[in-house]
Amino acid sequence: MVFELGRYLVADSGIYVARVISSKVSRGKNFYMVDGGLHHHLAAAGTFGAAFRTNFLLRNLSRPDRELVECTIAGPSCNPTDLLGIDMRLPCPEVDGLIGVLKSGSYGLTGQPLAVSWQADAGRNHSTGRGVQTCPTAATDDGF
Repeated sequence: MVFELGRYLVADSGIYVARVISSKVSRGKNFYMVDGGLHHHLAAAGTFGAAFRTNFLLRNLSRPDRELVECTIAGPSCNPTDLLGIDMRLPCPEVDGLIGVLKSGSYGLTGQPLAVSWQADAGRNHSTGRGVQTCPTAATDDGF
């Protein structure tokens, strides 16, 4: 018997954060587009269960003190399933504000391979490989 405990152990531990890039009112409803969604967080966009759609736990991380509004949070793609939350009440988001998708410790970053990045260098293009790029830290006096 084999057990896969990954989701059980880490799902509650992560927050997926996306920036609000635009807003609009259409047919009397508030819509906020964020820079992440289906292409980053497949589970949060609801595509793992098209027959059963539920809103994820979203939070306005930038302005949790604002007045509650009913709104839909959508990802940037043209895919109709790229929706993180539909007709939910959140503190009013604003452009450049941050929205957090709670309980994203599994199937977020690790749900698909990381993108290959490319860097232009003196007229030549080369791959910098797959993975999350980090800034090097300064070495201490003892070399660590």
